Amino acid sequence: FVTSIPRDVFFAYSSKDIGEVSEIIDILESNGISCFCAQRNLRHGKGAKENYEQELKTAMHNCKSVLFISS
Repeated sequence: FVTSIPRDVFFAYSSKDIGEVSEIIDILESNGISCFCAQRNLRHGKGAKENYEQELKTAMHNCKSVLFISS
């Protein structure tokens, strides 16, 4: 849940594409490319939305590239 960790790729995606995003992340990470995906890297549950926007901005800032997937 630490958004300030530098990563290679920040994934922005349409919620209906999370299955494809998960597959791509698995492939990239198995090849040593670190990834950030909000669904798995951000807190969930009570209090999670309080800092959601700031956490996304921090994560995006700490990634080398942004990949947007939308079908």
